[in-house]
Amino acid sequence: MENKNINFVARYYRRGSFSVNSAWHSLGIARTSWWWRYRAVAAATGLVILSATAAVLYKNYNYETKPQPVAPEIVLNTMAEVKIIDFEKTPLPLVVEQIETVYSVRVDGLPENADAYVLSLHYEGTPAELIDIINGILGTKLTVREK
Repeated sequence: MENKNINFVARYYRRGSFSVNSAWHSLGIARTSWWWRYRAVAAATGLVILSATAAVLYKNYNYETKPQPVAPEIVLNTMAEVKIIDFEKTPLPLVVEQIETVYSVRVDGLPENADAYVLSLHYEGTPAELIDIINGILGTKLTVREK
């Protein structure tokens, strides 16, 4: 049994007649510059550097998936007509108490499970708008009235 490929090469082969460059050229594929050969190496090197940087940052900053507990912090600042109030992870009953103290108002409609609500907020304005914002955030039905 004859192999057609071997017979073809044996019949048409001449020293120097077949070259890789001329084969690529005859197929219409131009050889690329030397830089394109190192493109994959450069990409892999960049990936290794980025991965190493991310690992170092992760280790140095010791990121965790659980948020760290923070003690409630309340900062009150009253200046002339402008009243500013800040809450940082503060339970709702304490928020209502501080609003009543700062604005000299009465807040009604506190839910039964009010301790389950926690609020972090920086606010500057009127107590009615503040209560509307809290109702929007927490889904409560608080109301405000003058003392």
